[in-house]
Amino acid sequence: MSVDNNLSYKVFSFLLPLSCYALFFLLSAQIFKLFTRRKLFTKSHLLILKRYYWLNILLPIICTAIATIFVTIEGGIAILIAVHFILGIFVFFLAEIFRQGLHLQDEQDLYI
Repeated sequence: MSVDNNLSYKVFSFLLPLSCYALFFLLSAQIFKLFTRRKLFTKSHLLILKRYYWLNILLPIICTAIATIFVTIEGGIAILIAVHFILGIFVFFLAEIFRQGLHLQDEQDLYI
């Protein structure tokens, strides 16, 4: 089977990872941008963090499971899945800190 004419190889070994990493870097840029804002603890920032940790926890596992059906998966992909999972857990804790900060900020706004 020729790799050049194999549609499943092009889709699951090139386009799927490329589109997933495009989404990853788009959300990463939003994460870094939110730390430059004047008001840090907002509901929209918390939503960005939640999207980011769900993307990092679930998307690599789901994409790899789907791609396994159609193409052979290299051995190093497990390391990438683990790195994204750890990053997702870290951002989950960061989102919980933001949730607490948002709660405290809203509580403080009631007293002013």
